[in-house]
Amino acid sequence: MTKDEALKMAIEALINSLTIQDVAINACQEALEQPKEKKYIYAYIDTRFGKIAFSTEWDKNSEMPLIGKIEVQND
Repeated sequence: MTKDEALKMAIEALINSLTIQDVAINACQEALEQPKEKKYIYAYIDTRFGKIAFSTEWDKNSEMPLIGKIEVQND
């Protein structure tokens, strides 16, 4: 048996020894380590009605002028 064959066999054995629980735990830990994405509410001036309009998505092509954005706290 060559060195490469032995290494491939060892890798295969390690892969097969993983359980569903191991994979699930690792996936959960990786997800928790990801930085939280900030969420915003965007405020526009609705020139048709002379009021402020709010949206959860920023539309850079909007005809309504953007007033600003408000960060949403989601603890």
